[in-house]
Amino acid sequence: MQKRNGNPLEWTVKSIGIALFLFVGGIYVIYKFWPSPQYHIHPHHLMSWKHKDFISIPNSILESAKTIKPELKQAKYELESDQHITLHYRMVEPSEKQQRQPIDILFLHGNAFNSEDWVNLNSLQIMAASGYRCFAIDLIGGKKSDSTSSKQLISSEDRVKFLTDVIKRLNIKRPLIVSPSMSGSYSIPYIMEPSPTTCTDRISGFLPVAPVATDNYLPSKYHRCKTPNMIVYGAKDTGLGLEATGNLRNMPNTEIIPILGAKHACYMDNPKLFHKLLYNFAEAVVREEQLGD
Repeated sequence: MQKRNGNPLEWTVKSIGIALFLFVGGIYVIYKFWPSPQYHIHPHHLMSWKHKDFISIPNSILESAKTIKPELKQAKYELESDQHITLHYRMVEPSEKQQRQPIDILFLHGNAFNSEDWVNLNSLQIMAASGYRCFAIDLIGGKKSDSTSSKQLISSEDRVKFLTDVIKRLNIKRPLIVSPSMSGSYSIPYIMEPSPTTCTDRISGFLPVAPVATDNYLPSKYHRCKTPNMIVYGAKDTGLGLEATGNLRNMPNTEIIPILGAKHACYMDNPKLFHKLLYNFAEAVVREEQLGD
């Protein structure tokens, strides 16, 4: 039998080196290809909206948006609480040339704003030109909509009833809701009540922008809401923006996107980026809807 040449110590070092190489290589392979524990892996995982690069809004859509003129509309009705509501809202239908998307988009507003701001930013026009039926409503207590009662829908129950009634009366189908700041006192309870497990029955997607009222529910409640959720906030909003993000990130189907250099109303500071995020999110929600059929 042929004798092994060389120093036994040298062979020991080589053996250890080879073993270490194989060990490290094995860890790398596991790390590289093993599913991440932070996401529930499903058959369409690689097609999920969280794993797709965002694209710019096509110029054809931006040009088409310039021809759209949203009009202010008005609806009067009674709530169950005998309040007479005068609702002001804006609605835009996609043009006949544009392929109609299967979901609607509902824009809410913050305390210092109203539905007109979404028109001035071209948000309604761009998304309508993208094929979506778009609504922007003036919430009670804002600059337009009003109630005959001094009671301004203070309780979350009243606000849920109001939003439920508006969505029903305007025939809005499981909307993707864009909800900044104060409007969270309407959208959050609407999504979470009567049960967060049924949130996907009420909405197709949620794009919150530093909304209020997120601390009214425990993380365990948010974890039961499976709707696609894109959290957008201004990087300079170190108050409500971070608080809302910290709570809403407990929704399992969530992506968090800060807008650098932007303050609380980040969609005002950088509307171009905000529209790009909304456009891609809406497209992704549509894909998720189609995959689920």
